[in-house]
Amino acid sequence: MIDEKAKETGFIKRIRKLPASRFVNTLMFAFCNQAKTSLPDIAADLNQQFNIDISKEGIHKKFNHKAVNFLKALIKEQLSEQFTFPIDNQLKASFPSTKIKDSTKFSLPEIYNVDFPGFGNFSKTNGLMNIQYEYDLINGNWEYIELTNCKRNDQQDSKETIDSISKGDLYIRDLGYITPKYLKAIIQKEA
Repeated sequence: MIDEKAKETGFIKRIRKLPASRFVNTLMFAFCNQAKTSLPDIAADLNQQFNIDISKEGIHKKFNHKAVNFLKALIKEQLSEQFTFPIDNQLKASFPSTKIKDSTKFSLPEIYNVDFPGFGNFSKTNGLMNIQYEYDLINGNWEYIELTNCKRNDQQDSKETIDSISKGDLYIRDLGYITPKYLKAIIQKEA
């Protein structure tokens, strides 16, 4: 499954020295402190665990937008497999989809402060990242997973995703997402 997702997202085009499954394994399960892992640490772990000899430059080239899309696809796949709910037939008959959306924040190592600054009561000294996620309860699919700067709050997300509102769908959000513009779009699109 991991190598299939790597091909689907363009992370891997052909068999290389570093298989996608080993890349993920090293990122997720390396013995060193993940927050302080360097490229040489990753190279050493790959060599020790899998006898893969790759330079830190080779690893550095792997960290690009295709890697981000690949890891998002893996997370989406895993989360989709974790959530299976028996859906009431009346709910299915009433709405084509029921989309639940929320966000969460987590702190990052200090080196990310410039790109992902903290704010207010949330990690003033460390970097802070936000995950926006949306799940379609009826179809059992993750519709949206996005890693963002924590200063892009829920209201900003609702403004930027208005175009994805579809007629007849049920949208469940906490009050942090609700703006007059969002409510107007829900009414206009008959959601």
